[in-house]
Amino acid sequence: MIRVRLCLIALGCAVGGWVAFTGTGSALAPIPKERTTPYVKWSVTSDHFTNEMLNPLVVKEFVVVGTNQGELRAYRTGNGEPVWTYQHGSRLFHKLSSDGERVYFSAHGGLTAVTADAGEKVWAVNLVQGEGPVLALPEKGLVLIADNDGTLHALEAKTGKKRWDAEFLTDAPAVPPMFGGKRLHISNDKAFPTCLVNDGEMVILSVFDQCRIVSFNVASGKKLWSFQTSGCVYGEAVATSNHVFIGSQDEAFYCLDKKTGKQVWKFVTKARVASGGVVDDRYVYFGSCDGGLYCLSQADGKLRWRFEADRFPDGSNSAIYSVPVLRQGTLYFAAGEGQFYAVAADSGALRWKLRPAAKSEMYCSPATDGRSYFVTTRPGRGLAGEQPGVSMLAAISLR
Repeated sequence: MIRVRLCLIALGCAVGGWVAFTGTGSALAPIPKERTTPYVKWSVTSDHFTNEMLNPLVVKEFVVVGTNQGELRAYRTGNGEPVWTYQHGSRLFHKLSSDGERVYFSAHGGLTAVTADAGEKVWAVNLVQGEGPVLALPEKGLVLIADNDGTLHALEAKTGKKRWDAEFLTDAPAVPPMFGGKRLHISNDKAFPTCLVNDGEMVILSVFDQCRIVSFNVASGKKLWSFQTSGCVYGEAVATSNHVFIGSQDEAFYCLDKKTGKQVWKFVTKARVASGGVVDDRYVYFGSCDGGLYCLSQADGKLRWRFEADRFPDGSNSAIYSVPVLRQGTLYFAAGEGQFYAVAADSGALRWKLRPAAKSEMYCSPATDGRSYFVTTRPGRGLAGEQPGVSMLAAISLR
């Protein structure tokens, strides 16, 4: 029996990764170790450069994207084969969410749920202003949406039935001094929420025009605390057991006490911080619009290293709107200038970079199925009347 087990272990190592087994003894497909040479495994280009694909999301064996023209599209992660398309009609700007059974998206008019395997409509809920960030909570059987009228809604994932509401408008603090005391107008909306995240204990909402994040109890919607920065908050928060981290367009990255929302430390970059971060046991990693990817100590905010992305041809910084993926000691992220990077988490050293599409820009966060990284591109900067580059979904793999 021992000899057989040793043979199985040797076989697992020989194929470049451990073979996982379920409790019933059936083998799961092995996930190979990261290799070092990137390439575009497959790509799908939009029929017109203005129909940008947005916010890739991996759901089982599919990667799902929304488009500027209001389509929700699903492709097979392995080969890019189109699986289904759901026609909504209004731009799908906000990040998609899924519980594995359904895909949820917001657009003008409200929140819609479609089946993940076929893209068939399950339910739709009309809201007052009808557009905002969406977050599925599979363990709670809920899906949340923050409406632009200043209300956070919790709905039953299977039916769309309302579970609770929480408003974030009446207690909005005064606009920070840098805006001259004037409200930031985002069309006719009363509020402009941008991101929702959940750490199992609370949900944290980013509200752009209120320059703050607000935390709520998951079960009841009770407001726990809020924290305002000196600039607009666009990106998503990330939490550990003790802290919450958030960036701001006041050019700073903040660490807050998770229980109270009080500031622990602040680190100032050279431009606005418009993306969320990712954490490991000791460090937090995030990008800035100064073109830098930063690694800070969670304990005191001290800089461990900074990696700088390549600049645009005119010498301007490559803004980073990408939440990095941290996997096997490597950070994977997209930079506005159009390249996808792999950087060593322990040192900030470049491992590789790849440009999926010539003359195209990238302002997305990558998604991964453990084998490929999925990114979207958009046309880049060009001369008057010229539209270089493409709107594309690409799968980047390693060999």
